[in-house]
Amino acid sequence: EVTVTVAFSENVIVTGVPQVALTIGAATVQANYVSGSGSSSLLFKYTIVAGSTDANGIAIPASALTLNSGTIKDSAGNNATLTGLLAVSDNSAYGVDTTAPSFTTTVVAGVDSLNAAKSGTLQVGDKIKVTLSSVDALSVSGVPTLAIDVGGVTKQAAYSSGSGTTSLVFYYTVSQGDLDSAGGITVATNAITIPAGAFITDLAGNAVATTVAAVVAGVNTIAVDAVGAPSTSIAALTLSADTGTSSTDFVTKTAAQAISGTLSAGLVSGETVKISFD
Repeated sequence: EVTVTVAFSENVIVTGVPQVALTIGAATVQANYVSGSGSSSLLFKYTIVAGSTDANGIAIPASALTLNSGTIKDSAGNNATLTGLLAVSDNSAYGVDTTAPSFTTTVVAGVDSLNAAKSGTLQVGDKIKVTLSSVDALSVSGVPTLAIDVGGVTKQAAYSSGSGTTSLVFYYTVSQGDLDSAGGITVATNAITIPAGAFITDLAGNAVATTVAAVVAGVNTIAVDAVGAPSTSIAALTLSADTGTSSTDFVTKTAAQAISGTLSAGLVSGETVKISFD
């Protein structure tokens, strides 16, 4: 809301709703009279509407006061002189911004437990760092969260820092059982959650648009392996033609072989069997 005070040389009486013109951006709008009749100062107000923008600040043109079918007179009935109202040039202290800020980029990276950059595979205690960037500086209250996909499982990265800047940082701490291949961590466009009582706004107070730039598979190089040692082992392994001194010494003169084995248990999620020859 914009308030304008117009001072007169003596007390005046007002009828109707006189107006004061304001310049906001390229638009001329009218502040309506609200109070002050019987005194030497009249108060006018204008409510900012959505879509208004004025980075240079609100201005008041010369002779901006009009009667709008009302009257402004002194106690003797003399009409007030309206043409003496001085112009007010653009005032950057009173800028107008009603445009909701938005996030423009999303970057996923790996860090260690002390938040130092870490490449390669993240393990238990390491962190997935997600940075959301905006053109506007943002103010944050509370702890918004950001959903990330780690190996097909949704995890919540919590807001950590960045209020007052254009980049907000969220962290998820890798826990036992997390597993994802390099480049597998993804972020959806609707990933951000702002809980009741929290907010993310620009410095003018406009709430941020709650969509983010998506991160698809293959964009980052971070891998996650927090499954620990495999729970399944090899219980038995044999060659189809072991010609050594025993049938289990893995010594053979036969080139073509079929290798068979038995596991101690069924494979659990994230485990695979790999065979190598030396």
